[in-house]
Amino acid sequence: MEFGKGAWEENVVRFLMALVLVAFAVAPPVLVSAKAHLIAIVPLRSTADLAATAAALTKQIADRTATIPGYDAQVVATNGKRDVDAAAAAGAEIYIVGQLIGEDVTINSFDVASDHRIGTMQFALVNAQLAAGTDFAPLFKAAVSVSNVGVTATAASTGASYVLVPFGPPGNKDTALDYATTEFIKKLQAKGVVAVATEPLDQAQAGASIPQLCKEHSARGVLIGTARHEQRLNYLLGSYPTHAEVRVTLFPCDGSASSWKGYGTGDIVYYWSNAGAAISDVIGKALDTVVAQFLDVAATSTSAPIASP
Repeated sequence: MEFGKGAWEENVVRFLMALVLVAFAVAPPVLVSAKAHLIAIVPLRSTADLAATAAALTKQIADRTATIPGYDAQVVATNGKRDVDAAAAAGAEIYIVGQLIGEDVTINSFDVASDHRIGTMQFALVNAQLAAGTDFAPLFKAAVSVSNVGVTATAASTGASYVLVPFGPPGNKDTALDYATTEFIKKLQAKGVVAVATEPLDQAQAGASIPQLCKEHSARGVLIGTARHEQRLNYLLGSYPTHAEVRVTLFPCDGSASSWKGYGTGDIVYYWSNAGAAISDVIGKALDTVVAQFLDVAATSTSAPIASP
């Protein structure tokens, strides 16, 4: 009898285990991902010649972001929608937008619900790739400022950013104008002024977009300007007299009349061996003058314009 009872109980256990296995086969357990926060990565903007690099970098940023504990990332095409609307449609809580100019990258993170900026990060590529230690986590946390492998992230709470419309128009082929855009941002940042560049815009488009640009970047104003350069060859002396002019206008976020104008020039004479550096050097000199004029505006928010010739 004892043997029979034990066999019966064993059969019952086997039957119950079989039922459990069948239940799992019909309705497998739902695994809940620990990555609860979706980050939408909007494809980085760039000039046409850098489009392939920008696309590859967008994917690298998404892949790197997806490795951060608690986050997942997805590249989201806007297809004509506003960045925030495309991110919301994808179910994201945060979205990232940015641009590539040369080897310099600027990206901004925004909260989808409020469309307020969380942070800004600027860094340079290494052989057209992200540096191994690039950490995007600060972009998702307010009031954070860190430095890591040449990367700086600044919280949006600084509230002192400006938007620069690139000197080169859409389809620009003059690399000196791209250099002027990148160098102007670097020189402003070196003085503690946060500045980011938009995608290339023509003057009319830029003027009509001022309120939206301010909103997207939580900026206090939009900088629109022109840069030009010229170089001649003196065959007799073997010299290259080179000249540059930069004009920049600051527009308030309400799109009203300009509140400040800056003007700078640069002149230099180089000879055969280093004539190629002359254009960038005179642009740099002109920008130094404009930055010096601009610092008072950035520091005091004065609306008094600085006259240009």
